Amino acid sequence: MKKPLKVALWIAGSAVGLVAIAYGVLIAIGFFVFGSVGSSNRDGSSTISWRSSLPETASDVHEHAWADDFLPDYDYYLRARVSKPDFDKFVRDLGLTPHSANRKYSESSWLSWSGHLLADSEWWKPTENLEGTYVKEGGTQWMFAKYEDGFLYFRSLDH
Repeated sequence: MKKPLKVALWIAGSAVGLVAIAYGVLIAIGFFVFGSVGSSNRDGSSTISWRSSLPETASDVHEHAWADDFLPDYDYYLRARVSKPDFDKFVRDLGLTPHSANRKYSESSWLSWSGHLLADSEWWKPTENLEGTYVKEGGTQWMFAKYEDGFLYFRSLDH
């Protein structure tokens, strides 16, 4: 092969390689900037919400969500005044089942009503007691709810 042809092929191969590397870097940057889970609203609030699962008659609704900007981790809290039949429907629709002392979980340490993010909150005041709690867990995601004093308390988290 003649020297000018070798040089032309080397330049073409190098250019293709550089374009491929640049393309890969752009995809990675795009994923981290646009594809990450977490806060996405201008006010920094999370889009995680189960408010739409509440009945139209729900009142005194409060929710709080935190989401990691990189990992899929989140912690979500919801409280609403609902009737007991509406609570039962909420639990049924989400596929939550009753907690019991002998029920086995993959990691029971996550099943807690303490609102670490809401320690000073005026509205998040469920008792720590797990009696009457309905649970669904799978992988790293937990959802649990209970009915106290006319309020639905719901917490969901992914760790």
